Amino acid sequence: MSQKTHWRNLTDEPNLGHWDLEADGKYNEVVVTIANISAKEHTNAEGKKIKPFIKFKEFAKEMICNKVNLTRLEKKFGTFQHREFVGKQVLLTVEKTKSPQGVVDCLRFSSRAVPSQAPTAKKPITSERFTAACQSIEANTYTADQLTASFALTPDQIKELESINDTKNDQNDND
Repeated sequence: MSQKTHWRNLTDEPNLGHWDLEADGKYNEVVVTIANISAKEHTNAEGKKIKPFIKFKEFAKEMICNKVNLTRLEKKFGTFQHREFVGKQVLLTVEKTKSPQGVVDCLRFSSRAVPSQAPTAKKPITSERFTAACQSIEANTYTADQLTASFALTPDQIKELESINDTKNDQNDND
């Protein structure tokens, strides 16, 4: 029986989304460490806007952070000073919410305390997604560092990744 995977895991999504917490058809909450919070330009159907982005130590991609999540961080950490959130851990989970598109899944910070036995943010990668990631690495649109930062790889997957890197290094030496 093949593993289930969210269709967005088959695309090259630039920002962290609820699909990144999915493994075998289920969403897993994970403990994340806030590495940085910054304001950046984001373009969507409504045009260009400045949005807060949060970088976590556990993920290569950044999360666009909305007011609901920032308010939850403010309550959790007892301050509205966003710089004071850096270095702190929080549970990242998936919740249903109403949107103009209807009820959708979204990333949310939990108000619950981080458990002492924190779940790992790295999930196993499906063979289909690993193959797609390797193709992206070979095409120079994704890096091995991004892959290993986001997923727990098997020893065989690590060997295959090393082989790809060796081949790329040999090609660069010959250029």
